[in-house]
Amino acid sequence: MPSGRGVLVFAAGIALWAGARLLGSPTLHMVSVGLVLLPFAAALFARWSRQRLRIRRRISDTRVQPGQRVHVELEIENQAPAQTSFLLVEDRLPSQLGRSARLVVASLPARGRQRVRYSLTPHQRGRYTLGPLTADLSDPFGLTKLRVEFDERDELVVAPEVEVLGGGPDSPFGMTSGLALAKHLFRTGDEFYTMRPYVEGDDLRRIHWPSVARSGELMIRQDESTRKSTAVLFVDTRDAAVGQTHTPSFEKVVSVAASLGILLVRYGFSVKLATTQMPPQRVGEESLLDVLAGVVVTIVSARRDVEFAGQ
Repeated sequence: MPSGRGVLVFAAGIALWAGARLLGSPTLHMVSVGLVLLPFAAALFARWSRQRLRIRRRISDTRVQPGQRVHVELEIENQAPAQTSFLLVEDRLPSQLGRSARLVVASLPARGRQRVRYSLTPHQRGRYTLGPLTADLSDPFGLTKLRVEFDERDELVVAPEVEVLGGGPDSPFGMTSGLALAKHLFRTGDEFYTMRPYVEGDDLRRIHWPSVARSGELMIRQDESTRKSTAVLFVDTRDAAVGQTHTPSFEKVVSVAASLGILLVRYGFSVKLATTQMPPQRVGEESLLDVLAGVVVTIVSARRDVEFAGQ
């Protein structure tokens, strides 16, 4: 769309053309036609320039704790053979992260790049999407304005607060190489879990001769196996039990689940996480924080009211 300056130039060109017609001046008539066409030429130049502009976003950390500062870098690249004018770049942010970031970029030379930075500090747990990016372009004369949107989106995960817990649980099956590694012995030597090829240094008394006779290779009885103990974390997300999302009580429940889950994972347990709405699923340390970052309250009372009203 034309800027205020572009409208003035176009109006001046029309007035000059009318004066040239009255005075009968060919030179003045040529100047007026140039002024009238100049805003349209500037608009075409701006539309051509938007296809040659690239913006990329880089985030210092994609998974942070509440209150941790995050630095965002935007790289603007001018791929056109002509210099750009001043740019107004806006990175849209969710309302929970504050106001959208607006940055002014000086004119970029042909094939040039420039980096601008801003920072934000999330205070609430959650999963947030940064973007899209928009840029206001203009021609070198400032006669037109054009807004370009770049579908550059990045996810920022604000994990729940984690408290470092001391000590650790023992496996109900006993301890071997780790607290959650349990050795399961079979009752007799004839019952074995599997066999494996002989490796130098193995006990020759554990060679399974019937298998050697069949295969012609030395096979070792594997009559003991190890397995991980499994821990299931259940987070009750009903509003009647834990309150509303982002209330101190609800956030404390999520924080406790995250702290216990990380402790169990680090002690070698196979951890499964379940909520009121989600069936148990196996998680690691990072996936545990990712899932808990997006946990919200389950409003059970509202569902019951709807069912009662339907009856």
